[in-house]
Amino acid sequence: LRHTHASILLYEGVNVSYVSSRLGHGEIETTFNNYTHVIKELEERDQMKTADIFEKMLR
Repeated sequence: LRHTHASILLYEGVNVSYVSSRLGHGEIETTFNNYTHVIKELEERDQMKTADIFEKMLR
């Protein structure tokens, strides 16, 4: 349940630093290490979103 809770927050765009604090991680690196798969997926989504934004600007 803890992992699901954190994953949902991250997928919904909640700041990773807040999630880290909420989980009681002393270091944000702990959160990054435990949720790397989620964070990588979010980065891919952000890359596509960024490309879409700039494509729309060029139209």
